[in-house]
Amino acid sequence: MADDDELTNTNSNFSEGKNFSSLRTENEFFDENKNIRYPSVSIKRIKTKNREDWEILENNKSVLLLYGDNFSEDEKQFLRSINGIQFVLSIYKKILND
Repeated sequence: MADDDELTNTNSNFSEGKNFSSLRTENEFFDENKNIRYPSVSIKRIKTKNREDWEILENNKSVLLLYGDNFSEDEKQFLRSINGIQFVLSIYKKILND
């Protein structure tokens, strides 16, 4: 767990307008008791002039690309939301466990 000084510094840097790619810390991905490093999984929305895609990254490497051409406007709107991101992550976790 991060100490109070680290949290204070993170909050003050964030309030100053500095950009962070992630608000997570490295120790969240490592279990010291079991000596296991867990993967970092994230979803990146890629918007270009003519299309909109979603890319799933594991440890900053592309593992799956969802093409926006395959989705309706309502589905795209859902994928832009927090619930949509949670849905995609749950499907990805299912795929990993199979």
